[in-house]
Amino acid sequence: PLARPRGWRLIPVRANGQVAFGDYVSAGPGRPREAHGIEVLTLDDDARIAAITVFHRPEAFARFGLPPTLPS
Repeated sequence: PLARPRGWRLIPVRANGQVAFGDYVSAGPGRPREAHGIEVLTLDDDARIAAITVFHRPEAFARFGLPPTLPS
């Protein structure tokens, strides 16, 4: 399995009917997690991930009802 760096948090959302996540990252211990990107998963007919498209535009989080930061 892949390990993800400490401080990351994924919040599930939907993007054009597809599975997506808002991802947040912390700049360090005790610091809030800041909006980093929206990851959209494209699934194939067997529900396996066929593609991942990432939008590194923190300003897009508001469109998904996500806050710009999360508590640490």
